[in-house]
Amino acid sequence: MEICVGLMLKRTFQFLLFVLFNIPMTSVISQHLRVDHVVTVYRDLDSAIQYYQDAGFTVRLGTKHTNGIVNAFIDFSNRAELEIISIVGSANDDLAEHYVNLIQQQEGGVYVCLTGISTSAMIDLIANRNIQYDVIKSKEWNYITFPEDTGYSQFFFIDYHSDNVNSTVIAEHQNGLSNMSKVIVEGDQRTSEFLKSLKMEPTLDESVFQTENCGIVIIPKKSTRKNHIINSVEFCNIDKTSCLLFDLIRK
Repeated sequence: MEICVGLMLKRTFQFLLFVLFNIPMTSVISQHLRVDHVVTVYRDLDSAIQYYQDAGFTVRLGTKHTNGIVNAFIDFSNRAELEIISIVGSANDDLAEHYVNLIQQQEGGVYVCLTGISTSAMIDLIANRNIQYDVIKSKEWNYITFPEDTGYSQFFFIDYHSDNVNSTVIAEHQNGLSNMSKVIVEGDQRTSEFLKSLKMEPTLDESVFQTENCGIVIIPKKSTRKNHIINSVEFCNIDKTSCLLFDLIRK
């Protein structure tokens, strides 16, 4: 009897070792991809802030940058943020001019930023998938961006070199909504294939993809903007008994 038990334990241990060392690393690391923030653009920062405050959100003022970009943030307890961007005065570099162009096309959501894994791990996920990308490195973070007209340029990736202190900010909102639960993104089959390359598990109709903290919903393109946009965001309270689908494009 002791021999049989010992043999069973040995085989169980061997099986666990096999499972542990044969799980693809991409499957493990992709489970930590999450939505870091959603970027929105508006012609006037103060009126945009008022738009969100009227809906019961607490807005945290950001920075006036030397290139003309000014921003503000709405923080959520699941480590997601909504960033509000505008331009004051003249755009003084390529990034600011890019945002001016986006604002002129249409106000509202323009990007979903993903984070949670290293730059090298992200590249490992996309390098052999015929996905075009650019890596931008700085002292504070690395970016991975994707060219226009690819079907997934509405996403970018950030790898912080140190802890992002803002991701731990927990704001209380008068409307009681504490989490960013879904981001509704205009896209097509290329968008879905891109998210699948990041090992996100879709629903049966491949319209909803889940990150660690937030769902990404793909809908057909409706806007007249050249690139796909971020249509709206769903916010919920902690137990998801109350949710609000919030239009990022002011009527």
